[in-house]
Parts: sequence; C-alpha cells; structure tokens
Amino acid sequence: MSAVAVDETVLARVDELERELRALRTLLAPAEAAAHVDSKPEAEDLLLCRARERTLAVALTVVSEVLPAARLMDLPDADASVLGALNLRGAPLVVYDLAQRLGEGRSPLTRTDLILACDTGGRRLGLKVAAAMDVVRAEVTTLSGDVASDLDGSLLRGAFVHGGEQVVVLDVAALSGAGRRSGEARG
Repeated sequence: MSAVAVDETVLARVDELERELRALRTLLAPAEAAAHVDSKPEAEDLLLCRARERTLAVALTVVSEVLPAARLMDLPDADASVLGALNLRGAPLVVYDLAQRLGEGRSPLTRTDLILACDTGGRRLGLKVAAAMDVVRAEVTTLSGDVASDLDGSLLRGAFVHGGEQVVVLDVAALSGAGRRSGEARG
C-alpha cells in the first residue's frame, strides 16, 4: 500500500468517526437538556432576617457578622438608601436601609435593629434589619412571577419555602449597586 492510499483510508475513517460523533451528539442533546432542567439546586445555608414586616433571607456565605445597632457617620452625598457608615475595626462599612432599598420606605436606625456585615467578594457593606431570626438550610429556586412582585426582582436571587411561606433570597451584591444615585432626594 502506498502512502497516498493510507492517507486516504485514514481520512475516510476520520470522516466516518466525525459523522458518528455528530449523530451521537444529536441523540444525546435531548437527554442533556432534560438533565439540566431536572437538576435540583443545591441546598445552602441562609440567614432568615426581617426588614420591617417582610421576612427575607441572605446567603450565610456573604454574612461575616451580625452587629448591634451603632451610631453611624452621616454620608450626605450618598445613595438615598444609605443610612451612614460604621467604623468596623478601622475599615468603613456603608450601611444600607434594607427596607428602603427594597422599596418599602425609609426606616430610621433604632436601638433594637441589627446590622448584617456582608462581604460580596471584595465589596463590604452593612444591611440594617429589624431582626436576624434563624439559620436554615434550603434549596433556592428561581422566582415565579407572582412571588414578591412588589419587590425589584434584580435585587433577588430566588426563593424557597419555609414554614409554609415563600421566602425571597437577596442578592447582596446587587443591593450595593441598585437604587438612587447620589444627588437624588433622600426620603
């Protein structure tokens, strides 16, 4: 056999294998899509908290600590939902009014409030909550259209059922970037 004949035989076999591979991919595509759709979300640890009367959850992986309410430094040119800044061991922690950020109106910081110190991968921020109630393990799913329709969906990661009620999970990184910009009226 000559070198040309071997090359043509090899090329013909490569073409045949490529056709078989394409056929197998076509056969497997529906199964791969079904596996992706049917896959369950992984359970994660969540901190249940309350902003005004709404129960919400924050991924425990972003909460570095829960602090008692403290005197905040005023930040006059900050976003309308910023309550101020806290000196946390020498580093500033901007504290947001979670209720206002979610569109439920501004609520002043009281002695009974708590501040969730959160780290979103390089950006630290504080969230004022009325209470930190429990840590739960749950599977977070995407939101259905009617759940929390009064909230800005871009601030939410998903939801889960706890005690028979659907609880929304906050996207803390989105919270720090959404809302009114500086210079707009505070309310």
